[in-house]
Amino acid sequence: MLKRFLSVCVCFSFAIFITSITVAQDKVEPAKDAAKPAEEKKADAKEEKKADVKEEKKAEDMAGDEKIETVEVPKDENVKAGTVTLQAKAFYDGLNTYANSKVSFKLNTSDNILLDKTEYKVNGGEAVTYDKPFALDQEGKYTITYFATDKLGNREDEKMFRVIIDNTAPDVVITSNRPIMKIGDKYFGARTMAFTVTAKDAGAGVSRTDYSVNGKEYSEYVTSFSILTDGDIELKAKSMDNVTNLTENFTLKLVDDAGKDIEIKNGAIKIFMDNVAPSIELKADKEFVNKDGKNIASTEYKYSVAGTDNESGIAAILVRVDGKGDFEAYKGEIAFANNGEHLIEAKALDKMGNVSNTAILSVFVDVLPPQTTIETVTE
Repeated sequence: MLKRFLSVCVCFSFAIFITSITVAQDKVEPAKDAAKPAEEKKADAKEEKKADVKEEKKAEDMAGDEKIETVEVPKDENVKAGTVTLQAKAFYDGLNTYANSKVSFKLNTSDNILLDKTEYKVNGGEAVTYDKPFALDQEGKYTITYFATDKLGNREDEKMFRVIIDNTAPDVVITSNRPIMKIGDKYFGARTMAFTVTAKDAGAGVSRTDYSVNGKEYSEYVTSFSILTDGDIELKAKSMDNVTNLTENFTLKLVDDAGKDIEIKNGAIKIFMDNVAPSIELKADKEFVNKDGKNIASTEYKYSVAGTDNESGIAAILVRVDGKGDFEAYKGEIAFANNGEHLIEAKALDKMGNVSNTAILSVFVDVLPPQTTIETVTE
């Protein structure tokens, strides 16, 4: 009987124990079951107390659960080129598990008799005895190998968990179907432009992109948009990836007044929306003689065209004479040497493509001298 009892004890001592890994997050469930929630990492909590992170008036947050209107950039290693990591988040895209460095990893071990220790390795490094949840600070691909040993020396088979740490927000570029113009130190656009916001993320992928044309109210970007406002606007854009890395910086592609392509990188750009067409003036250098509602002129008359634009400025003045052919660039004063009816049409274009009304001047050029006759009078 005693031998049987001892035999049963030995069998239990060799029983298999189970170890599992949990991704701990701060107040957020991982997407698509990438990891299960656990207690927050104590070290992260201490760091967050030190960080200068302030959340004012919680409003819509692109993360979904927490709503944050403004976020000051925290002074920690997660800040990269304007990136702010809003909260701990893990995400599984069907192929890879992604997480940011706010996520901590917790090992849960159980044993039927008595656990000795749990160990883990990161990317095949030396085994570390697990005592509390740990985080991975640097971006990159990681393989966490973990296992446990009980007091009788029974060692669990090694298990692996693969994760990609992503602390970089998407890259955002704004373009337009017609170039925004930089004239002097001012940027010009027009309502005829269609703006496209492109966000790309090499890590967890883009979750959401928003834009604002008044610097305050944001709309989710879905497709190209036009700005119908006249005058000054403030263009902004922000984008967040699937592990809550957020950027409010973007690149705007435009053309300067010399025709050179340039890029502006900023968090907000003021653009003057020039939707006002230029004015055009067509006149003769002398006062006409008016007869029967017609402007009568001689061959000595010269005709000039001038355009005025108080916003982006005149880009071109076009004229057409006597209705022949297409409009051509105005090169200087116009004169007529032939007798009869003549017609001048003129219009101006500003640098944003706004076109003036067409000015029309009709004139009858008289080149025929008077005819005098003589007759005899006998009475």
